[in-house]
Parts: sequence; structure tokens; C-alpha cells
Amino acid sequence: MINVNFPLLQKLGLRRNQIANISPLTTANFPKLETLYLLGNQIVDISPLATANFPLLQKLDLDANQIVNISSLATAKFPLLQELNLGFNQIVDISPLATAKFPFYKNLISDGIK
Repeated sequence: MINVNFPLLQKLGLRRNQIANISPLTTANFPKLETLYLLGNQIVDISPLATANFPLLQKLDLDANQIVNISSLATAKFPLLQELNLGFNQIVDISPLATAKFPFYKNLISDGIK
């Protein structure tokens, strides 16, 4: 396994890259990452986010993917998360967000959720 380290990176934009597997992101070191754009990809499984170490993450954009299940967000550790975009996915149940521990959470974008 390659050790990927981005100690100063604050914003990562991976829009529209046909990404399906986000596991490699969650094993990399992004200690200062504040914004992660993953919109317009082919992501179905976001369970790797449950173990991701993004201590400063404030904005997570998962818009326009193929996500169905968001239960892993209930255990994700994003203590500074303020904005979460889940619009235009295949999500039918957003109740896992009720137990998520995002103390500074301010904005849920859920356009197109069934």
C-alpha cells in the first residue's frame, strides 16, 4: 500500500471523474482538508467515510452520484462538518442523519432525493 500524505491540502475537487471507489481517499492523510467535492461520479458505497480521518472537514459534496444507503454517515467522525450535499442520488431514507454527530452542521442539500 502506498502512503499518501497531503499535510497542507485544504480543498480537494474530484468532480466528474467516474470515481466509483472512495476507499483510497479514506486511507490517505489529509489532516487539513476542509472541502471535499465528489459530485458527478459513480459512487454507490460511501461506507469508507465511516472510518475516514478528516478532522477539519467542513463541506462534503456527494451530489449526483448513485448513492442509495447513507447509514455509514451516522458513525462518521466529521466534528466540524457544516454542509453536506446529497442531492440527485438514489437515497430513499435520510433518517441516519438524525443520529450523526456533526455538532456544527448547518446545511443539508437534498435536491432530488426520493
